[in-house]
Amino acid sequence: MKKRVISIVLALSLFAAPVAAGAASFSDLTEFHAWAETQIEEMTTHGIIKGYTDGTFRPDQAITKTEALVLTARAAGYIADGYSSFVIQAASRFNEAVTAYDTPYPNEVSYLLYKNILDVNELGSYLASDRANYSLSRSEMALLLTRLMRAEGDLEEPDEIVLSYADSADISYAYLPYVDYVTESGLMQGVYDPEYPDSVFFKPNEPVTRAQMAVLLYRVLEKMDITVEIYDLYGGIVQDNSLSYKTTSGALKVYTVTDSVNLIIDGWYCDSVEHVQSGAKVAFFKINGEIYDVEVLNDEAYRYDGSDSESSDPSLASGSVTGTISSISITENGVSVEIDGVFYDFSSSAVVYLNSVAATAYSLRVGQNVTLVLSSGLVLTADASDASISSPDAVTRTGVISAISYTNRTVDLTYEDANGDEVTKRFSVETNATIVRAIDGRELSFDDLEEDYSIVATGVVRSGTFYVSKIVVN
Repeated sequence: MKKRVISIVLALSLFAAPVAAGAASFSDLTEFHAWAETQIEEMTTHGIIKGYTDGTFRPDQAITKTEALVLTARAAGYIADGYSSFVIQAASRFNEAVTAYDTPYPNEVSYLLYKNILDVNELGSYLASDRANYSLSRSEMALLLTRLMRAEGDLEEPDEIVLSYADSADISYAYLPYVDYVTESGLMQGVYDPEYPDSVFFKPNEPVTRAQMAVLLYRVLEKMDITVEIYDLYGGIVQDNSLSYKTTSGALKVYTVTDSVNLIIDGWYCDSVEHVQSGAKVAFFKINGEIYDVEVLNDEAYRYDGSDSESSDPSLASGSVTGTISSISITENGVSVEIDGVFYDFSSSAVVYLNSVAATAYSLRVGQNVTLVLSSGLVLTADASDASISSPDAVTRTGVISAISYTNRTVDLTYEDANGDEVTKRFSVETNATIVRAIDGRELSFDDLEEDYSIVATGVVRSGTFYVSKIVVN
């Protein structure tokens, strides 16, 4: 006798109803933020982005990398009602990789991995040590928006891209396809500089503010209507890679899984429904009415663990390894280090610290003590120590502020370079940067800085950009 199953159907649109004006007003939104006020209210009303307990929104504050991941996850369907059991399973699936980092939002990050918006190999660049509090750049925002739109497979090759921005030469080669996509799709627009009224810039290294983030996610969700329909499977698997389920009206339906959709069983991407067990639930994840993901969640006692794709090879392990580097291999594919007879390959985006200072895998040497954080054998982060090396990438600049952007948290500093020539360069100031006054040690905020201030700026260089972590005002 067949057991009667009551189906649950949840059709969840993230933007189902209009929002009344003033529904999410904040005390610090002024006429200067009118360009973003509607979008801020829409996003806050639907729980995508939130204000602060003091009644402010802080529209000009830069978004950190951690905040960007959380907001992207929400926009990607993470907060859809009734979907939490699938999200929890995603967190379980990626728990080992994510908990290697000290993040207060492991479930949101796991969800982005689950949806292929974020790759395990990229975790370090967002979550490692204090990087989580670095400002998200406009180039990084372009990448997240492109993946959120599921457009990565449609990108042009970097060599084929010609951008019209005045500063297109400043855009990293790897980010060119993403900047091209968000430009062509209208998701991101150029930035005007009053000093160059006839030019349009992209400003790839400038941070994204909270107001800008609200507008960008609003534009995405105008183009993407995400809905989730959840059913109890009825009878489970049928022939031809199909699943049967009952609607709330009692009608029996059959869905055939094809190559045009992603089949995900208990967090694992699969080619067939062979791992679906009796009593499972199925979620149809739709974008603009089209099914993109077919997600199956088995009963807890029958969860699929991806065992037929696992490996016992220690070089493919996840977790952490601590030891002394006995040898290093450098090939066209990257860097590998040997510890206790096992070689570990570095991810192309691995985050490396040498004596607590940002470095690269190519800075490592035989005999250094190192702790590696691994996922499926790839090194995501490496923390090495060598008493003979002291802060090779620490940078200090002493000069005068010639221009300042409170919105983008950048300063133009005029100083003498190594050749004694006077130069002016723009630097990004981290959101958690320490700013103090030399005369009395009083702590200042970024908003306290002004043009013509003489300062000493200290930070690190990453990918050619100077990120300031401390400023002393003379």
